[in-house]
Amino acid sequence: MNTTKWLVMLVMMLALTGFVMAEANNTDTNTTNTDTGNNDATQGQALSVRYDNVQCKVTFTDTQIDILKKYTTVDQTANEDKLVSDMSALKTLVDTTNKDGFDTYITNNIRPDLQKASQDLTDVKKNFRQYNVSNESRTAVITELKDAKNAYVACTNDKEIKMATVMETHMDNWNKQWGKIIDNMNKKNITMDDAVALQKEIDAKNTELKALIAEGNITQIQDFMQTYHDDQMHYPARFEISRLTGYKNKLAPLADTYNMSGKIDDINQKIADAEKYIQPGYKFKDGEFNNTWSDIRGIGQDMKEIAKNITDERINARQGKIAERQQKIDNRQQRLPNRQGRGPGNRNNNTGNGTVDSNSTNAGGQ
Repeated sequence: MNTTKWLVMLVMMLALTGFVMAEANNTDTNTTNTDTGNNDATQGQALSVRYDNVQCKVTFTDTQIDILKKYTTVDQTANEDKLVSDMSALKTLVDTTNKDGFDTYITNNIRPDLQKASQDLTDVKKNFRQYNVSNESRTAVITELKDAKNAYVACTNDKEIKMATVMETHMDNWNKQWGKIIDNMNKKNITMDDAVALQKEIDAKNTELKALIAEGNITQIQDFMQTYHDDQMHYPARFEISRLTGYKNKLAPLADTYNMSGKIDDINQKIADAEKYIQPGYKFKDGEFNNTWSDIRGIGQDMKEIAKNITDERINARQGKIAERQQKIDNRQQRLPNRQGRGPGNRNNNTGNGTVDSNSTNAGGQ
């Protein structure tokens, strides 16, 4: 590929690069959309499973309210009505695949309302004796509450398996998307060795997760999912660093040619600084996640600027050569009038003073 065209393409590609982002607060992650996987559908499935998991908690709370209502005079209708309203609103957010709205509603509404209802239930249980409940009824309450708890555990276990399945599908789609990017980069002779290694790491984890799902060991699934989620916090940044490193390595020889190697050194340092926060097992502290991605975007902007400067230098050099060639042509054309009339056929027809000798011209005809 022509180097100038490649540089122009690099500027455009960096300008249009969609940085792969991961959410910091749950396992529903977003990646750059390609035709290798339907992330909207996967996110919709994840929201649906999360909704069902919340429904497990709400049903458990409602069941406890109903049980205690049979043996006490406590009225928790307000709590029940509030939770019904909450779940209706949450369902609307699921139906519209509004993940941000879903997360916000969970934080601002569902969680405090469940906590309020749970606290009221705890207060009733602590003061249960004041309602003059017989020993037989007290035993019945304990049994019913235990059954409700078991039903809740079974409900959430089912949702854990479903969420793990969604996670595995999502990460598989994610890997396919990245594979397409890697293939396109390879066609441009840009290597992404770290990204290839990352793909293999994700494939191995997905294989392990599939086995756990098949076994149905909820505790192991929960532990694995937590670790996997922590890893996911680093995957997009690791991939993007690998992509930028590939661009940088392609750009470095040209930068050296145009005395810009110092800027490449700066990028190397910035990449090294960013990599400190995306090592496996590292947990982001306050603000570090956003700061790391800000640094990665900054690296992309720096590389765009270097590519643009190199392109400008090449264009200027080319224009200088064109101007030099044009000057040579102009100089040659300026000398041409001194040669006019001195062709081979009339080389001897000029007199010393520049006039044509008519006798010599017609001599052959006399």
